[in-house]
Amino acid sequence: MSDRPTKGRMRYLTFGVRLLFTAGLLGIALQTVDLELIRSGLEADLGFALMLSFSLLLFALALSAIRWVLVCNLTGIKLSTLMSGAIVLIGHFFNQLLPTSFGGDAMRGWCLWRQGTTLKKAFASVLLDRLFGLAALLMLVVGGLPLLAIRLGTNLPFYAAGGILAAAALGLFLLLNLHGAPATLRRRRFWPLFERLSVHARNILSAPTEIAIIMILSLVAHASALYTTALISNALGAPLTLTDALLIVPSVLVLTALPISIGGWGVREAGLAGGFALIGLDPGVAVTTSILFGAVNILGGVIGGLVFLAMGSPKPVTSEDAS
Repeated sequence: MSDRPTKGRMRYLTFGVRLLFTAGLLGIALQTVDLELIRSGLEADLGFALMLSFSLLLFALALSAIRWVLVCNLTGIKLSTLMSGAIVLIGHFFNQLLPTSFGGDAMRGWCLWRQGTTLKKAFASVLLDRLFGLAALLMLVVGGLPLLAIRLGTNLPFYAAGGILAAAALGLFLLLNLHGAPATLRRRRFWPLFERLSVHARNILSAPTEIAIIMILSLVAHASALYTTALISNALGAPLTLTDALLIVPSVLVLTALPISIGGWGVREAGLAGGFALIGLDPGVAVTTSILFGAVNILGGVIGGLVFLAMGSPKPVTSEDAS
């Protein structure tokens, strides 16, 4: 008897649990939202802050598109900057609808496949691009932890930074040595994709200039999220500095990547509220800031949705993909 119906039910159940979790976190967070604060903010600087935030989002997506082009070049894929930008917008659209950013990554791989690249190469490039983005985000987290330690007068953030660095080093070692995995793992259906990813990663390490450019693009793209958070918070009356944002936002962005909510909603609000409280700012302003931050991202997702509708139908599966 096929286990497909069982797997289908598990997918729906998992999605339902994530939806309930998202709704629960949002429900708790929304109790702290000050609608009067938003109204007064709109009458002051909030409108300008939101417009600038939307511009920064598009800027960050453009940087992500350029980064992906560089990653594709290093993996033997020809991708124009214009097409990369269109696909990144589509990925951003699905990021707003699906649990974590991996749903958007899957759509990026699918769209790249439609342009004539094999599935293996397409998804290898997407995974490597995601790893570069995650590495840059973890660099910001580690960079902010010593400042947080000084701010709170405790050594715990130093230990956390050491743990993150150790885990990252171990992850990189494993990625570069997947070809030496035990036979039981190498017989897995999708293992060839991971082995290809390992080969690409080893090849990319021989291009230090390109790696440096990719990391700079990633850091600047993430920095725009920090600035956006500070921008909206200040417009709402909370004196959040860029240093404060460095202490909070990168860790929250890592949490939103976990597969526990829809589009990061709920987790982002709770994370920012906790971070604001940690540095002595109003958690209610944090939740309001997060909701407005999410609204800006949804607006960017609308553009991606329109691009997706204009992309047309997929091409037939190639013989290599079928195998």
